[in-house]
Amino acid sequence: MQLLAGVKLCTGRTLTNHPHYEDKNLRERTKQIYQIYAKRSPEDVYRILRSFGTDYVILEDSICYERRHSRGCRLRDLLDIANGHIMDGLGENEPDLKPSLQFTFDSILDIAKIFIDS
Repeated sequence: MQLLAGVKLCTGRTLTNHPHYEDKNLRERTKQIYQIYAKRSPEDVYRILRSFGTDYVILEDSICYERRHSRGCRLRDLLDIANGHIMDGLGENEPDLKPSLQFTFDSILDIAKIFIDS
């Protein structure tokens, strides 16, 4: 929360999302914007972010590499399940979940390139 406050204060830029404010519409917006951490194609993520007018992304790599929480409780796991994808790592998955054809963290670099090239 302090990071976003600092970005707003120091740059005056509009924030696309602030996940700590509670509202039904912002919950859905947060779910969409957090697709940057899910197994989605760079093109999908780019389309989602542009639909909100996003020009820059602050990536929290601690979310990508999170090891504190057990499998099934990490943000990326929750996104995988919500998107119908199996989770990373050893363990059981629900039978209706499918493997994703997308990569995870490395896709962020592809998304950054799409933003830079556009």
